[in-house]
Amino acid sequence: GVAQGDNVALLLPNSPEFLFAWFGAARVGAPVVPVNVALKGDGIVHIVDHSDASTLVVHADYAAQVARVRDRLPKVSRIVTVGDAGGDLSGAVPWEAVSRGDPGEADAVVSPTDLMMVMYTSGTTGVSKGAELTHRNLVSNAIKFTPRDGSIRVVHRLAGASVEISVRDTGIGIPANYLPHVFDRFSQRDGTASRGYSGLGLGLAIAKQLV
Repeated sequence: GVAQGDNVALLLPNSPEFLFAWFGAARVGAPVVPVNVALKGDGIVHIVDHSDASTLVVHADYAAQVARVRDRLPKVSRIVTVGDAGGDLSGAVPWEAVSRGDPGEADAVVSPTDLMMVMYTSGTTGVSKGAELTHRNLVSNAIKFTPRDGSIRVVHRLAGASVEISVRDTGIGIPANYLPHVFDRFSQRDGTASRGYSGLGLGLAIAKQLV
């Protein structure tokens, strides 16, 4: 199986399986490497091989693309397929085989500074580069705005064919009158020179366009 420190590449569309694989890997301390589903050939090889991924989880829609470059992925020892991949990836493990049963308790002790994800850039000016994010990075905003004696809770649940994720914390929150502006570019609730925190930048604005 996947052990702590093993990188897991995900060539999956937006789906419950993506989240299940993501959280499952995080639970055992295995960094996740999302792969853009629009990539083909050299693009897939570069990210999967460069990231040292030993496991590749791929949706059936992209199985043929992986099959064409499989012999160029020597570091990948295990391929898991979501959906019916037909004969494109012989020897692959079906998703149902790894997702059934009681997961039990994770043996791994994961530190906030442990690697959680390797996110590759778009590669517009050269080959894609891997940006490493720790477990702490992914909840940094919640930590930043939560008092020392506060709490942060991340919950995911099935909602029909989808998965809902909620993050709750006891931080300062966002005033109701500012909520309509959280997707604005470079928006700042406090525009004074003495403000304690910077603005929102472009992250949420770009995310809104993508979703």
